[in-house]
Amino acid sequence: MALFSRQSKPTANVLTAIYTSTGACVLSTINICNLASSDTVFRVAIVKSGEALANKCYLYYDQPLIANDTWKDTSGVVLESGDVIYGLSGNNNTAFNIFGDVS
Repeated sequence: MALFSRQSKPTANVLTAIYTSTGACVLSTINICNLASSDTVFRVAIVKSGEALANKCYLYYDQPLIANDTWKDTSGVVLESGDVIYGLSGNNNTAFNIFGDVS
């Protein structure tokens, strides 16, 4: 397995592809950092290869994130080749960082 990391700072309220898996992998960590001085919300979805975005894809939906704070998930989500991780924030000042191992 090889380590990977991806970073994204999406435009406010635009669901943005952060990572497309190139093989079986374990997404070990998702960090979401609100760089703004006001609270926001975020969303994280995983869309399986060949499927369309649907409500069932969301891991987090309008999850609150207070000003100048970082939220972390270390649940170890398993992805298959072609699966896509998407992120969305309610402001222009939220950074998404993901880390994992891909085979």
